[in-house]
Amino acid sequence: MSKIDTGDAMESGSDLVPDTAPRMQIVQTEVHLADSARKPQLTAIGATNMQDTALDSALIASVLGGNTERFAPLVTRYQQRVMRFILKYEHNVQDAQELAQETFLQAFRALPSFNSQSRFSTWLTGIAFNLLKNHLSRSPTKQHLHLDIDEQPDGICDLAGSNPADAYASRQLLLAMDHAVAALPGQMRDAIFLVASEGLSYEEAAVTLNVPVGTVKSRLCRARIQLADALREYRVQ
Repeated sequence: MSKIDTGDAMESGSDLVPDTAPRMQIVQTEVHLADSARKPQLTAIGATNMQDTALDSALIASVLGGNTERFAPLVTRYQQRVMRFILKYEHNVQDAQELAQETFLQAFRALPSFNSQSRFSTWLTGIAFNLLKNHLSRSPTKQHLHLDIDEQPDGICDLAGSNPADAYASRQLLLAMDHAVAALPGQMRDAIFLVASEGLSYEEAAVTLNVPVGTVKSRLCRARIQLADALREYRVQ
C-alpha cells in the first residue's frame, strides 16, 4: 500500500477499495494567512464555515451519485488536519501516514452512512481517532493516548512565570495529569481527550464517539471528579 507523503499521491490499492475508487491525490495545500490589517468578524467566520460545509456536502453528494473522482478534493481539503491530529499522538511519521491513508480509505467506504447533519471534518476525525486508538493499543510501549505535554513547552513556562521552580512544578503537574488521565476508564479518557485536549464541542465529541451528547457530558463529569481526586496533592493551599 502506498503511503501518504507530503506532496505525493495516495493511491487506493485494489485490495482495499473497488476498482471504481478514485485515485485520491494527496497534495500539499498552502495555508494563506489573512492580511494582518483585516479583522474578520464572527459573521464572516460563520459564513466561511457555512461555505465549507456547503462545499463538503456538494462533493459528498457527487461521490454518492457515482462521481467517485470527486472524493479527491475532500482528501486534499482535510489531509493536513488529519495528519496533524494523528502526529500529536503517533510521532512515527511512517505510521502516521499509514493511519491517515487508512482514515480516508475507510471514509470513502463508509461515505453512504455519513449523516449530513454532522460536519464531515468531525466525522473524519472520529474515524482517525478510532484507528489511532486501535493502533496504539497494539503497541507494547504506547497502549493509549497521552497528553502532548511537549507540544508547547514555552507555554508551560509562561504559565509558571520566570521562576524555574514554578516551571518545574507546572511540568510535574502536567505529567501527573497525564498519568491520571491514562488511568481513567477508556470511555472517560476518550471524552477528556476530545473535549479538553482537542477542543471539540460536546456535540462534535458525541458524533466522534457515536454516543448521545448527554453521555459525553456524563463521562466528562465523572472523569473530572476522578481527576480532581487523583491530583489532590497538587491543589494550591
